[in-house]
Amino acid sequence: MSLAIFRVMLRGLIRDPGALALTFVVPAVFFLVFASVFAASSGGNFRPRVAVYVELPAGQPDSLVEVLRAAGGLRLEEPVAASEAAVRALVRRGRADAGLLVRRPAPNARPTFVVVSDPARAVAAQLLRAHLERAYALRYLMPPILSGGQTFGAQVAVETVTGAAAGSKEIAYSAGAVALLFVLLSAVHGAVTLFDERDTGIIDRVVAGPGGVRPLVDGKFLFLAAVGTVQASVIFGVAWLVHGLDLLPNLLGWALTTVLAALAAAGLALALTTHFRTRQQAATFANVAMLILSALGGSMIPRFLMPDWLQAVGWVTPNAWALEAYTAIFWRGEPLSALALPLALLGLAAVIGLLVARRGARSLERL
Repeated sequence: MSLAIFRVMLRGLIRDPGALALTFVVPAVFFLVFASVFAASSGGNFRPRVAVYVELPAGQPDSLVEVLRAAGGLRLEEPVAASEAAVRALVRRGRADAGLLVRRPAPNARPTFVVVSDPARAVAAQLLRAHLERAYALRYLMPPILSGGQTFGAQVAVETVTGAAAGSKEIAYSAGAVALLFVLLSAVHGAVTLFDERDTGIIDRVVAGPGGVRPLVDGKFLFLAAVGTVQASVIFGVAWLVHGLDLLPNLLGWALTTVLAALAAAGLALALTTHFRTRQQAATFANVAMLILSALGGSMIPRFLMPDWLQAVGWVTPNAWALEAYTAIFWRGEPLSALALPLALLGLAAVIGLLVARRGARSLERL
């Protein structure tokens, strides 16, 4: 009897392509994504982008920078920045992971250095400083040592671009990352209740009305978005009360981002779940998809630690758009106009998700 049950279950699995994919293919994809993310974040494959300004006469090359470039552990932005202020601006806006200012007190003197650091990307500044000291030793210390001369170490200062509020801004990123992860997972949990409503006959009664299944999908969309907004509000409220997050001065930008992110999560969750035949398939696939989106979008580890190709892929996720908006609000202090693109993308994702969910929900009427 046990063997017969085993054969029946095996035939059922083989005949269900969706179940086969969820059982064997999706876990492998899940592993590949997370292996790539965490392998890069471990530091061995992380090559920070560095903006450089060298205080030298026009046309005079700097051999130390060439040593840094040849070492291969950094990505020195080309062309070099036009001024120290330009380097600071690039780091502040996240266009560079760290900055390097090379200063010479006299034409033939050894340089002094300033590493420009964003506290959210402190590991980039640490790696830059390590590579800098190694390059300095190769360029300035090894020849005197070999000739028996006197040597002096590199003079390196570290300058942060966010000042005293850095800790609060790191809290803002953490709050946004965690909020988006749980809003997505919560939306999936609410979306799969469509299958419960199908099994209990609620959908049949709704379909008998003039709007078909559309009112049910629209109502669930609004409910999931409202729940997601409250979830995110609780997390940011705790960050404000416990960690002193500067929420009130940025309330409007935060509210727009949070509401649109919750709408996008609701639309995406419904779009995914309405295209499966069973509750188990929908819940499994959608939860895995949300975890992958959250990993790629920066909700689990910062995106700047990922390989370039994963950073590029991450821009298709709502997490990346929302975190970009939160960063502009809390980190860079930018005006609302700077949020136009990420907010527009979140709104577009919400609309497309709802339209796809309406179409997919028609299949529930016939099951």
